[in-house]
Amino acid sequence: MSISEDNTVLRIIGGPASGEEHVLEKNEYTIGRTASASLVVPDIMISRNHVRIYAENGDWHIQDLNSTNGTWIQGNRLSDIVPLPMKTAVRIGDTLFEVFRPEEEKKFDTSFISYRVAPITAESLISDTKSPIDQVLREQKRLAALYKLQSLLTSQSGESELFNEILQIITEVIPVDRAYLLRYMSDQDCVAPVAEVDTNGPVETISDTFISNSIVDYVKEHHEGVLSEDVLNDERFTGESLCGFNVNTIMCAPMHGRQQLCGLIYMIGNQISHHFEQDDLMLLTSIAHAAGMAIENSQLVESNLKAERMAAVGTTAASLSHYIKNILGGLEGSVSLLRMGIDSSDDSMMNEAWETLDKNQKRLSSLMLDLLNLAKEDSIDLGVYDFCEVISEAVELVRPSAREYGIEIDFDSRGALEEPLLAEIDSRGIHRVILNLLRNAVDAVFERHHGTDQGRVGVEIKAENNGAIVVLTTVDNGHGIPPEQLDRIFEMFHTTKGDRGTGLGLAVSKRIVETHRGTVSVSSQVGVGTTFSVRLPTRHLDTNTSIIDLTDL
Repeated sequence: MSISEDNTVLRIIGGPASGEEHVLEKNEYTIGRTASASLVVPDIMISRNHVRIYAENGDWHIQDLNSTNGTWIQGNRLSDIVPLPMKTAVRIGDTLFEVFRPEEEKKFDTSFISYRVAPITAESLISDTKSPIDQVLREQKRLAALYKLQSLLTSQSGESELFNEILQIITEVIPVDRAYLLRYMSDQDCVAPVAEVDTNGPVETISDTFISNSIVDYVKEHHEGVLSEDVLNDERFTGESLCGFNVNTIMCAPMHGRQQLCGLIYMIGNQISHHFEQDDLMLLTSIAHAAGMAIENSQLVESNLKAERMAAVGTTAASLSHYIKNILGGLEGSVSLLRMGIDSSDDSMMNEAWETLDKNQKRLSSLMLDLLNLAKEDSIDLGVYDFCEVISEAVELVRPSAREYGIEIDFDSRGALEEPLLAEIDSRGIHRVILNLLRNAVDAVFERHHGTDQGRVGVEIKAENNGAIVVLTTVDNGHGIPPEQLDRIFEMFHTTKGDRGTGLGLAVSKRIVETHRGTVSVSSQVGVGTTFSVRLPTRHLDTNTSIIDLTDL
């Protein structure tokens, strides 16, 4: 059916039926995926009768029909009947559509080209005047850029770093005089530049001097990329601010996420060195879409991290409440016993109360240290220390209580080392790791050898790789860890000690070791004992070598 300028047309611009156009001859239509709908769209993500559009007094309106996945316009889910503006993208499931009048399409001549996200076909690739070899090389470079942007979907970079990475990838395949990434502020319905590059690379002080507000407003309103080939002589734009800056061609494309506009990519060139063409706009539009997905994914990751932190706080409180209650009960009982001993001048009672008080104070202190290390960000305060001295301090703290249980801790502070073993570490963090390993070893040995004086805990230290790696090993002859529990011992709140354990010690220790870019491993045999091995780099930053990261080995 031919389309006249008076017709209203529904055009599908994204999804399984992308490219289809339907002349709207009636005043009301329903859109869905089954034959019961007036317009059938083969999209499994939409409902049978998903959305209704209708004309009233010459204007079109839209209503969601209680669909499962909703109807979205400019990032907002419809909850009521609203006007449907011309040339405005509507998302239902995986499908994007718009309504327009053909006469409005003719308002823009060849100096102002617009383009939406669409696949680049084989025909479009070979229709260039360049040689086949140049064409292949160029398309390989462009595909590489798209792959790089796809990899940003799993990036853990901060927002500012992510913005610069996006611009760097784009400008590697589309040379520019200047490029901006403009972030969409939904609460203010405006965009603002958050990253900028020129021919020398990233610009520290971002300015909007070269940005045409009329082009930005058009892209933001119509959600499609545009190319102005001669912006200074284009009557549609107020280009006074660009006069004198050698700006001739401008491209701008929207960055769409799954449900909303994330921002714009705005690029500037001139007629001589960097003149943009229509295929550049096609590429930029596709790249900007991938960039929008990466930005939205980064926002989702940050939101999920915040939610996980809040959930962890609740889980921690719930998991530790019973343990803390036991400690407080022990403290209360020991204080009462101490008071009775003082009142009756009973030294034995006071000593007994003091031992109980001291034991519960140490348990509470250990718990607080674990919680502080758990809440601490993944950063370490590095300094150069003698690793043997750090271990010796931890051993001397645990040795007295171990001997009370008849357990001996064997540690030769130097062993076969002829010189101090200097290592770049966070001494407090590593000290905490050693304490956790030793106390766990003593507890395991005590359960098996209580009253026999046969309990042993061994601590060994050695250097590997010409002193670049230090290896700490603790060995005990305790009861051992059952195979079914061995894979879970580093999990948060997993403990084999019942009410005597919090399940934080090994989880915190593993986190500290990995923050040092080291590794911690365990082997155990029931009835024989357990061995923990901690491997750490002795240097983290060197002028001649890269950072050593044992987690990659």
